[in-house]
Amino acid sequence: TKYGIDPVAIAIGDQYASDTSAQVLALKAKNPDVVFYIGFTSQVVDFMRKSKELGLTATLVGGADANYPLALEGAKDVLNGTYGGLLTMTPVNGNDPKMVAFRNKFKAFYPELDPATRPNQYDVQGYGTGLLFAEALKRAGPDPTRAKFIAALETLGDYQDGLTLPTNLSPTSHEAIKVFHFYKVVGNNLETEVLPKWYGSLAL
Repeated sequence: TKYGIDPVAIAIGDQYASDTSAQVLALKAKNPDVVFYIGFTSQVVDFMRKSKELGLTATLVGGADANYPLALEGAKDVLNGTYGGLLTMTPVNGNDPKMVAFRNKFKAFYPELDPATRPNQYDVQGYGTGLLFAEALKRAGPDPTRAKFIAALETLGDYQDGLTLPTNLSPTSHEAIKVFHFYKVVGNNLETEVLPKWYGSLAL
């Protein structure tokens, strides 16, 4: 409604339910052009699959879980043409040099983890948060306190590490991440195509 766009329908399901058929059918009855869906990984997989099975023809736009490797692995056959949210600057499985370097270091440090699903975008987020934390501690000086640490965070401005989304903190705004990346799944091979034009402020 902030941008003068009212949804034709909102379908809410049980957060622990694994079957999203009721939500898919409720949305299908309203014949929407685009459906934005958010859920746990298993629900994302089920929603994408049920949408195809039950004839929901709207363009599907998912939240961050749509890019989670387990979700992608579980819905290869129905992903083509869908869109999803990305919490990193580039796809974790992409060819960006910084992301490739991160993947290599991560796998060397955690050889026991499944390379098919790790690292994921949440691993990248955690790493980026650690970098931001370290930078704020450095700026807080040799005798940091809670107040000094907060003041240091507020000097970061448009902080970027090249992996995670820009973090923007100031004395008047503690809403650190105000942007989101979207991507389009191309084919059934889990390749992602980032859409830079969809990169902008979140105003929800």
